[in-house]
Amino acid sequence: MSGCGYYDTCLRPVYFPPPSPEHTESIVRGMLADRARSWGLPDGTMTVTPDQIALLRGLAAGASPCVA
Repeated sequence: MSGCGYYDTCLRPVYFPPPSPEHTESIVRGMLADRARSWGLPDGTMTVTPDQIALLRGLAAGASPCVA
């Protein structure tokens, strides 16, 4: 019998490239939806503004949103 069962050590490496800045909005919205669901909140309770998305996009790129 061959194959990768539950106790087998059959590993298949998969490459997942890091998300780029254009993925920020969907990642943030997904995280908010997950958090709201885990807290038992109705859909759409937690929101994020376009300005907040821009700040998070800057953080993801390594820039600081709090620069004077």
